[in-house]
Amino acid sequence: MDDAGKLLIGKGEQQQFLYLPLANRHGLVAGATGTGKTITLQVLAEGFSRAGVPVFCADVKGDLSGIAEAGAANPKLAQRAAELGATDYANTAAPVIFWDLFGAQGHPIRAIGTGGRQVRTAPEYGHIYDHFAVVYEYDNGVFCTAMCRQQNGTDKKVANEFTGTKGSALVLPNYVINGPNAWKYEGEPNDMYVQEHTDLIASIRAGKPLNELKQVAESSLTAVMGRMSAYSGKTITWEQAMNSPESLMPETLTWGPMPVPAVPQPGQDTM
Repeated sequence: MDDAGKLLIGKGEQQQFLYLPLANRHGLVAGATGTGKTITLQVLAEGFSRAGVPVFCADVKGDLSGIAEAGAANPKLAQRAAELGATDYANTAAPVIFWDLFGAQGHPIRAIGTGGRQVRTAPEYGHIYDHFAVVYEYDNGVFCTAMCRQQNGTDKKVANEFTGTKGSALVLPNYVINGPNAWKYEGEPNDMYVQEHTDLIASIRAGKPLNELKQVAESSLTAVMGRMSAYSGKTITWEQAMNSPESLMPETLTWGPMPVPAVPQPGQDTM
């Protein structure tokens, strides 16, 4: 759809082009809701990509992320392409790499969970659940399912599994990739609890402080967020968890019996 040196960005009575030699100028795409601002930006990004020009988009809401996947065949789109004179129209995906501000997919934006007490119901276990299942949603459309249980006599499994469009990967207890680019780690097993101390000691000796407090805090709040959702039966957002006034500390710290809260009842207890 792009002639050499210019990008086709639309058509009214005649085709409108953006000429690459002039594309280093400032620009503004403005209009009311539904007038095509997002589509215009997508068209520009795709056009620059086809012309070999790298494109960086600070896309806070993910509005432009749809160019990463090929669109589905649609008679209206085919008709519109014909009206524009686009003879080479095809549903294709643009080469896209998603970056996040935290460098590791950031934190989840919301969680919905469930859980309960089936085995650990005696008074010594307090009011906590003995099993959870939580689905976390991340800002880039990725979902993560986390499940756990503390029930004697059940099968034990501690693992991290990843599934993508072209394969899957297992991290813990082994390191395996399944799919077209299959791979398996053949080296000596690495104990993560030993490795974290190895990294800490190495950072001290090298005089390079290793500060992972932010990752630890966000990891902990992620777990708290899942627990809040399971206990309340409600979807909990990151902002709700961050701003929650909930405190699990006793009002006073004294010797003697400690009051135990009631077992949470989803749909009745609020967070």
